[in-house]
Amino acid sequence: MEKEKKIIEAVCNGNVGRSPLVEIIMRQQIEERGISDRYSVTSSGVRSDTAKANYTPEEARSFVEFFRRIGWNDASVENLDQTLRQGNQDLVPYIADLGKFAMGKEIGIRDRLLRERGIDPSLLKRTYDQTIATPDVSTILAVDRNCYSRAREIYQNSSHTPDIYVLSELATGEKGKEITFDVEGLTSETIGTHYEGIVDQIINETPLALEKIISRAA
Repeated sequence: MEKEKKIIEAVCNGNVGRSPLVEIIMRQQIEERGISDRYSVTSSGVRSDTAKANYTPEEARSFVEFFRRIGWNDASVENLDQTLRQGNQDLVPYIADLGKFAMGKEIGIRDRLLRERGIDPSLLKRTYDQTIATPDVSTILAVDRNCYSRAREIYQNSSHTPDIYVLSELATGEKGKEITFDVEGLTSETIGTHYEGIVDQIINETPLALEKIISRAA
């Protein structure tokens, strides 16, 4: 009897930067190993739908402070700041605008770094999918601890619960290791090198995570 293909799903926050890169690196590894008949990979974001995301005023304020600190200035940042100062609780449209701006900036940095490493950015997905409980997913690889917790929440009432890991912990065996943004420490001078470190970490650790998944399924 033909074995059912195992689906691996990489998850980050917005399904823009980290999880799509995990997806294409892992797909390349699956093809190179000749196991595409047994494994496939996809990606999603636990908070991809910024048009519906429920952020608190405190979280929104941290976004404004963060974007100003790293030098990502835009009308969407100023509009959100003004809305917060006015005490307006309807933050959804302003967060959505800010998310679109941030997405464009992140994609620009990511694509440049990939080209420098010989990876074609056009291979990356151009849709940004929300993580939902899916019965045919066998493994969830969360890029950081927050995404791991959110993925567990998404599946908590599902009749099917996949194996859920923090990718870096699975890949290296190092407890607490993750692929995350050091939001508190980032500045306009350090954000470029920080993104570079994230891209290289994903490139290095994704094949190791796949190896662990294969060995555990054996």
